[in-house]
Amino acid sequence: ARPLPLRLPAEVEQRGASLLVVPLHWEASSAGAQVTVPSPLVAMRSVVGPQGQALSSCYNNLRRQWLTQSGPADVHLRFSVPPPLRSMRVEQATLRLDLNCPSRQLDVAGFNLDREPVLLGHYSGPVGRVTLRIRDDGVLRLDENGGLLLALYVDRQASPDNDTAWRIEDAQLELTGRMPDEPAP
Repeated sequence: ARPLPLRLPAEVEQRGASLLVVPLHWEASSAGAQVTVPSPLVAMRSVVGPQGQALSSCYNNLRRQWLTQSGPADVHLRFSVPPPLRSMRVEQATLRLDLNCPSRQLDVAGFNLDREPVLLGHYSGPVGRVTLRIRDDGVLRLDENGGLLLALYVDRQASPDNDTAWRIEDAQLELTGRMPDEPAP
């Protein structure tokens, strides 16, 4: 789990940490309202690809942990919004990746209505944080369950000789958009 970005006043002294559980009650936003869903509220899972591609071994859904790799990989990630926001029209998504992929090529793709990949970003040897702002309406449509599918392709055209270890440390997605003018049935 990722920590929420909470700020305490300067006069508060931190002496430790605790696990705190706070129940949340979701309420639908009003019709036409602009909404932002911060990354800690957007769930992520590694899934089978839209054309039936195998589930990647890069991310362990059960432990919510990225695993070190040494070869090419296709990772399909489904990001889900809370139920009251499933009808939102996404206008922008901000993907933040923390990674260590020296001597690797990384492509980020979304999927159009025909479930075909659309290249959104290409990076050579990325190390550290990569931030990608996605504004392509063709790939920013939530499915009926409030999910958005993105893919990370690492070294698709790689030489089999490259066995340098690489790892994605974290992936976060923030969504901004509007609620429909008419409430969903």
